[in-house]
Amino acid sequence: MRLGLHFALLTGLVIAGACMVDVDRFESGPGAGGAATSAGGAGTTSTGVGGNPQTGSGGSGGATGCAYREAVMNDGPIAYWRLDEPTEETVAQNEVQGTSGAGGGGGGVGGGTALVGTYIGVTRGAPPLIHGCPDSTAVELTQSNDQITFLDADPNVFRFAPDRSFSIELWVALPPPSMSAMDDNGPIMGRRSGNVGWSLNAGLDQKILVRRADTLIESTNQTEETPHHVVATFDGVTKTLCLRIDNVLAGNCMVVLSSLATDSVIDLVLGDGGFLGTVDEVAIYDRPLSPSEIQAHYLAGKAPD
Repeated sequence: MRLGLHFALLTGLVIAGACMVDVDRFESGPGAGGAATSAGGAGTTSTGVGGNPQTGSGGSGGATGCAYREAVMNDGPIAYWRLDEPTEETVAQNEVQGTSGAGGGGGGVGGGTALVGTYIGVTRGAPPLIHGCPDSTAVELTQSNDQITFLDADPNVFRFAPDRSFSIELWVALPPPSMSAMDDNGPIMGRRSGNVGWSLNAGLDQKILVRRADTLIESTNQTEETPHHVVATFDGVTKTLCLRIDNVLAGNCMVVLSSLATDSVIDLVLGDGGFLGTVDEVAIYDRPLSPSEIQAHYLAGKAPD
């Protein structure tokens, strides 16, 4: 009788322990990172967001009170710079840990340390361009050589080969024409020299453009000093380049067949080409974001009408 009681108690403890493991697993699941090449950090609360299981980019834990950040992180960027560092900080932190960027020539996303940026003459602490994130700030480029450089030991970081899919996402506010020092089509961000590589650009006519090799897509004139959500996508299978501004397709998508799409020696840079304006929430993905994902990000970040 006593042995039977001990067995029953032991069985009950085992069952209870198994139930506790299951509860913990389901509550902390959203914070688990991708397992392909590197494990992401476990979320510290139930709102932690995970990494990309296809790329192996790490997860991030904990709630931030920022719906836009969670929307971006849930879609698995390979790099995400929020640009909300204080004035005295010289490094732009990458929200995605364990990522060294997308390789060229079909290379994948490696493990390792997150790729950070270096502020050079950029004004930090500007009002954010997204809504609903109380601790967020943006950066202002007020001089033609203001820039954020992203250097890495791997020369293939963000070197997107002609068959490599990607998306570039950011928020930008263009200055009035009277305050602009831009050359026409001045680069906001990119890895480009001449007709080689890719870039997002802004022109004196308040248009926003994307360039991939010798292919160009431009938007209509945009409202100055107003936050705009900009997303450029490239599908490596169909070779299709698209640009969306504030969840609206700019012109027509274009097919890029040029072998000039890839560069080998150019660093990833934000600014340093005459562009003046405000930039916020820069994210890069190794796949084309879908229209529904772009819409979700836009709605999460835009101010209420």
